[in-house]
Amino acid sequence: MDKIIQCFKDDFDRFWGLMEKQIEVCPDALWNKKGGGYVFWQQVLHSIACAELFALTGVDDKTVLLDKYDREIIFLLKEPDFEVSKATMLEHARLAKAVADKFVTGLSAANLTDTQPRLSKTFGREQTMQNAVMALIRHCNYHLGCCDAVLRENGVKGVY
Repeated sequence: MDKIIQCFKDDFDRFWGLMEKQIEVCPDALWNKKGGGYVFWQQVLHSIACAELFALTGVDDKTVLLDKYDREIIFLLKEPDFEVSKATMLEHARLAKAVADKFVTGLSAANLTDTQPRLSKTFGREQTMQNAVMALIRHCNYHLGCCDAVLRENGVKGVY
């Protein structure tokens, strides 16, 4: 793996690991509670499911999460009337991380400007592989910070 891609992978791995730690340290009483505008676990699910969106390049690639849950719940448009357990969420994270890792390790500095077909179709404008890998990192980091704020506001030491 070239140095540029390794930098991307290192950042993604760090943030993803912290997100998994958040799942583990989130108190059960807070897991299904709304904070910062969203149910805690829903925001985690959103971050994990979007990793698939950014990492799957084939327009018809099958997803683990995007096809499993109501898209309005995944994209934070509707509050869920059910709960996803921490154990299930960690399994979702493991599966989505495998998809993301395959994507990132398949990149090279030379193909960063190639079109990412699925993301381009989803957004209705051209998205490059670099757009996708940066979105993967930024999006995970953003929601990591949001969830950490909810933890701290509820007296739990954040992980970030």
